[in-house]
Parts: sequence; C-alpha cells; structure tokens
Amino acid sequence: MKKNITIIGLTVAVLLLGLQAKGLNNSIQLKEEKIEIIKNENDGLYEELKNTNQQVKEYKNKIEILEKEYEELSKYRFYDIPLTYKQQKFIFDLAEEKDLSFELLISIIKNESNFRTNLVSKTSDYGIMQLNLKNHDFFAKLSGLEEYDVFDFYDNVTMGVNYLVYLRNNLIKQGITNQEDLTIYLLNDL
Repeated sequence: MKKNITIIGLTVAVLLLGLQAKGLNNSIQLKEEKIEIIKNENDGLYEELKNTNQQVKEYKNKIEILEKEYEELSKYRFYDIPLTYKQQKFIFDLAEEKDLSFELLISIIKNESNFRTNLVSKTSDYGIMQLNLKNHDFFAKLSGLEEYDVFDFYDNVTMGVNYLVYLRNNLIKQGITNQEDLTIYLLNDL
C-alpha cells in the first residue's frame, strides 16, 4: 500500500510539476508578450521623439530667420502711412544711398500725391512724386532707366529722388550748403 501511495504521490507531484511548468510557460509567454508590447511602444515613442526633434529644429530655423529679418528691419523707421513696409524700406534705402532724409522724401510724397501712385494733376504731373510730363525722359536719364513707367512706384520714386539729388547738387554749386536751406529749396523746387 505504501508503494501505491508513493506512486500516487509521485503522480500527483508530476501532475503538479506539469501544471506549474505549464503555468510557468504561460507566465513566460505573457512576460514575452508584455516585453514585445513595451518594445513596440518604445519604438513608437522613439519615432515620435525623432519627429518632435525634427519639428524643434524646423522651429529653431524659423526663429533664426525671423531674428535675422527683425535685425534687418530694426534699422528702419516705419510710419503708419499708406505705403507698405517694402515701399518704405525702398525709400529709406534710396534716401540713405543718396544722402537724403527719409522723412524729407516721405513729406514730399505726402505733399505731392498723398501717397497715390496713379495720380495725374491738371498740370501734367504724374505718379506718387508728381513728375512733370515734359521732364520724364530727363528724370529717367538721371536715374539710368532706359525703360520706365511713371505710375510704377519704384520707377517714379527713383526718378524723383535722382532729380532731388540733381537739384541739391546744383544748389550746392551755387553756394547753398546749409542743410536747412537746402531742404527748403528742395521742398519748393520739386
């Protein structure tokens, strides 16, 4: 009888070990599945991190570009007038190049045309700086323009500014060198 109990005990032990092994296998399989899930989540997080890093780089580049643009634009004075920033920048750069006051040019344009590019006066003055028809070719020649459109903002301003430089140089040749006097003459002669 002792033998039967031992065989039964061994059988039960083997069955229990088999169940434990099966449970252990299931546990190992569950752990492997969890590891695979975590691995997939990590891969997803890694991809997301890569994309986020790329976005951060793009934002940094955009910020650098905006900072450069701001630095460039900060040297300019912009006014709340009916001219775009690009147009005001053009006038500012031209004024600086020709050693004229930006504010003088803006004042002349305001006075002559009230910032209207398509204005034609009763005295045949055209465009934003009101350039007289009989002098268009002369103004273009002063500006180095072979072709021009007096209603084009940039052509008209270029021609008007070069004419002001021409007037200023003639006034200086006549001995008028005081900046205030030059400004008064220029305002009256255009």
